[in-house]
Amino acid sequence: MIEKFDAHPEVSANASLMEILFSNLISNAIRHNIPGGSLVLEIEKTSFTIRNSGSQKALSTKKLFTRFYKESSHTESTGLGLAIVKRICDLYKFPLSYSFHQQMHSFTVITTAAT
Repeated sequence: MIEKFDAHPEVSANASLMEILFSNLISNAIRHNIPGGSLVLEIEKTSFTIRNSGSQKALSTKKLFTRFYKESSHTESTGLGLAIVKRICDLYKFPLSYSFHQQMHSFTVITTAAT
């Protein structure tokens, strides 16, 4: 795992919801990583990004945050994790984005409410 911490962010949000948000993103990154793959966690003053190596193609951005949608056949996956992440981000008006570049899946949350 590669960690990059550029700042000491402070976010005005419910601690339990932030724990769920991080837990779901990190769990997904671990679960859907490839054997011997990479996991990168970047935390900056007003954002954080979680990246993992994975499948050879980008995920469907139209369905990605939909409840019960599963891109893979992992039996451990309920298809709810990213939908919950999206709802938490929507609650706090934190923009959430997904990208796929150089065989890395990336989820970024902009914590515009950071102080």
